[in-house]
Amino acid sequence: MAHDRTEMRNIMEADNYIAKPFILRELLARVKTVLRRSQGQSSATTDPSSVTTFADWSFDKICCWLASRADEEVSLAIMEFNLLIAFTDNANKAFDRDQLLDMLQDGSWEAYDRCIDVLAGRLRGKIKTDQKKPALIKTASSTGYVFATSAELA
Repeated sequence: MAHDRTEMRNIMEADNYIAKPFILRELLARVKTVLRRSQGQSSATTDPSSVTTFADWSFDKICCWLASRADEEVSLAIMEFNLLIAFTDNANKAFDRDQLLDMLQDGSWEAYDRCIDVLAGRLRGKIKTDQKKPALIKTASSTGYVFATSAELA
């Protein structure tokens, strides 16, 4: 039985693996998330000035979490997290791939323009309302993307 608990704990903590070289911001966000989970805090107890709401979602830029209206937490990779920050900070503005790459680049990875398409596709999949009609992240004139909703501080 103890073996089963250890195996289950390892499976539950698998999302905490960070490959080297890591980004300090990602490490800090993951540590805060683990501390919040271990203390049994809900997303409602975080600093309200760091929480942005859009559509049916709540997004905390400091504690690194995204939650639906039903309070289901969605995990984001660090680059998905960074792209969502760029989108929520610039809601209803169209950006081409190069502009988005400039917002996301931190010097620790070699980016190419198609990675924005991959990240936007993954993010769409996580915050979708209808897969055939992307309502929140729309393609802008076949060159880039627009976050087509308003984002407000909670």
